[in-house]
Amino acid sequence: GFHPQDLIQVGVINGIAQMSLPTFSLSPNPCRDQLTVTSESRLPTGVIFIVTDMEGNTHTVPYSVSDNVVSLNLKNLAAGNYILTLRTTKVEISKKFVLQ
Repeated sequence: GFHPQDLIQVGVINGIAQMSLPTFSLSPNPCRDQLTVTSESRLPTGVIFIVTDMEGNTHTVPYSVSDNVVSLNLKNLAAGNYILTLRTTKVEISKKFVLQ
């Protein structure tokens, strides 16, 4: 199930709260140990990343942020299909990815 402690908090990136999320892509997909999220512009303040497996379980994964690129470390996850959700208080966008 969903637990608040499973959320990954990015915090203030550029000091500007935005109402919407920029378009983003995931690469490579399928991936092995790392998934890169590249957005067309900087991610808004307070965006969180949620990795969910097909059973609906959320997983906490380490990450690093550099401007509009986020690298997620997936080494501790089992191979399979997952959904990455980027969420703010106003909106969320989800994309599927495959971990090999």
